[in-house]
Formats: sequence, structure tokens, C-alpha cells
Amino acid sequence: MAYIRFSSDQCILNGATYQRVPVVLARNHRPVHSINTHLRYRIRSRNSLPSTAIAKGYILTNFCSFLESDELVIAAKEKRRAVRDLPYLLHSIDDAVLERWRNRDELAGLHPRVINSKISTVLQFLWWARKIDDMPHRIGEEPGSPVLVWREKRQYKTVLCSELLFKGGRLFRKPKGVPNAHEMDNAYVRASDTREDLAIRDNLIIRTAEECGLRCAEILGLRAEQVPSLDEIESAEQNETQLCISVMGKGQKERDTPFPTGLLREILAYVNITRASVMASPRCTAAHTRIFVSHKNGTPLNEQYISRRLSDCFRDAAAERRLSLQRVRARFANETIRTLVDEEIARSGSIKDIREENILNITAELMGQSNKRSLRDYLETELKARVSHQMRKLHRKS
Repeated sequence: MAYIRFSSDQCILNGATYQRVPVVLARNHRPVHSINTHLRYRIRSRNSLPSTAIAKGYILTNFCSFLESDELVIAAKEKRRAVRDLPYLLHSIDDAVLERWRNRDELAGLHPRVINSKISTVLQFLWWARKIDDMPHRIGEEPGSPVLVWREKRQYKTVLCSELLFKGGRLFRKPKGVPNAHEMDNAYVRASDTREDLAIRDNLIIRTAEECGLRCAEILGLRAEQVPSLDEIESAEQNETQLCISVMGKGQKERDTPFPTGLLREILAYVNITRASVMASPRCTAAHTRIFVSHKNGTPLNEQYISRRLSDCFRDAAAERRLSLQRVRARFANETIRTLVDEEIARSGSIKDIREENILNITAELMGQSNKRSLRDYLETELKARVSHQMRKLHRKS
């Protein structure tokens, strides 16, 4: 069946250097030209991080494997020889094929949101390929198109819609929680319940998300040369100034993120001692400057490892809380909004006169977010809690 491999050397696309660029191959070990071209386009367009392109590569590889296995089943039923040419199968896609793929995943117990994400990835690939020679031309908005879609304007973007996507109540899920102080303490205890070098590294990753609001990919993208020297850290502490590190966010957009000096001290110690000993090991063959590395061979960590590690760290929390590193980042947003609300109340003297847009803009800039919808929800929750607290105080006085 189709499978995925990654480039072992650095790949330069549109002037930027990337590692582990995905390459999809068919069962005959030949690269799938259309899909590989699409993945490189996604990286070059700078609209998505390489990790996003890797996730899409896995989804498209899964779809190619399904096309090959589905062709074997159909050929056996029709008593004919199966087509082994994957490009031909890609040029024969229709809604019936996508529906069989969806039904297979539904029987396997996948969540409707996951199935929607997989189908949407294939639809985006077909929509991109429809105007390019030698690519599958199967999708359209006209009646009778093999893959029938339509476009809808939703908030700030236009999305592809299909009858194959699950809708409505089937997608209902409980909102994710934001870790409280007790849950964070338990997570740090779990992260420390291992070898000393791993405990130091994993605690620093969690602290960076909690105290700086960085995404997982942004944390793993930090480099050793970005960490200030000890003299710079001590000078900042004496002068009570902030130290910032340039972070590469979504869409390859750089932003300067303030780091607490205490956290920078511990990161510097990790780089100079723990990381240095790993990189000096004979088993280490990777030459790079990423801060957080594997304790075995010094290779950069990936998001899948961090996701598994954080799931283990938060296993003491209730399952419905669905805590992860992204939710730790949400905790940073909550704490930042709470601090800014305090400052606005101190400035204006009343909760009615605070500048809500100013709070949202500052928080969004710190977190590198363009969409403020979730931040607005956090702000409304904070304001409701404060108003409710004031009403209870007035009621007790009366």
C-alpha cells in the first residue's frame, strides 16, 4: 500500500529551509507526483507550518492506501484484473469513492470531526489540482461533477462544503477545559517522575507554554543561539526590563515574545549542561541548534512525542477536561486577560469603562493569534465572573 517517507537532508523551498519534508510513494515505490507537488505548495505558500504539511501528508497517504485496497475489492467483485496505477486511480475519484472511505472510518469508530478533517484535506487537494495539467480534474460546483462541492462564506474565509461532511448534532462535543493551578502542579509532578535530564527538559517545555503562550511547534522551533547570555539575563533583572526572543509562528510570521528571566536562566542551564552532554554523545549524529532534543540521539523533538508526553502528564485530570499543551496555552491567555483587566480597572476605576479591544489586541499580539474569537470568550467569562462577584458583595452588604 501507499506509504510516506521524509527527506533526510534539509530542503530549501521559496528561500526558507525545512527539515523532514514529506514524500508520498505508491505501493510500487514510485513517488505520487500530484500529492507531493501539493504538499510542497502548502509549505512554499507559507500559509501553514511544515508540521501541518506533514499531517496532511499522512491523511493523503491514508487516502491513497484506501484507493489501492478499494480497487482490489472492486476488481475481485467484478472478476477483472485490478488497476495498480495510483495516478490513474486519483484521476478516477468520485463522490462514491469518498463515501466508501468515510464509511470505512465511521465503522472504525473515528470521531465525525476527524472524518470531516480527512475529507476536507482531500477536497482541498482536488480543488487545488483542478487547474493544473496532469493533475486530477474531478471536483467542481457544476451539477454532474464527479466530486460535487460548493463554497460558503464563513466568518473570515470561504470554505468548501460537501454532502459527505457530517453536520449538526453529530459534531457536538463538550468544550475543552483550561488547566487550573492544581492540575498544573500535578502535571509538573508527573513530568518530573522520570530521569533527571528528561524531567528538566519536559518541565521547561510545559513552563514555556504556560508562561509565554507559545504553540508546540513554536517551542520546538526555538534555537540555542536565541537564548540570551547570563550577563544579559542578570542585567535585565537589575534594570527590571523584559527580554524577548524572536519566535516563528503560523504562516512563517515572526514575533518577539517576552520571556521571564527565571525561565531563561533555566533554559540556559539546560542548553549548557543537559543538552550539551547529549549533543557530545557518540550516538548523536544530527547537527542542528534546536533547544529541545531527544535524550537518545540528539534529534529535534516532534509534536507527536510532545502530545503523548503531555497526555501522560495530565492523566490525573478528568478525561472530559481534555487537557493538552494547547490548553496550557489557553491558561496563559486566561492569566494575561485577568492581569490586563486588573490594570484597566485600576486605570478607569470601574469595570464598565475598561477598553475591551485593547485587552484583546495585546493578548492576541503576545500569542500570535489573528482570530480573537476564543480570546473574546475568555474575556467575557472573566468579566461575568467579576460582575457576579460584585453583585454577591452588594447583596451581602444589603
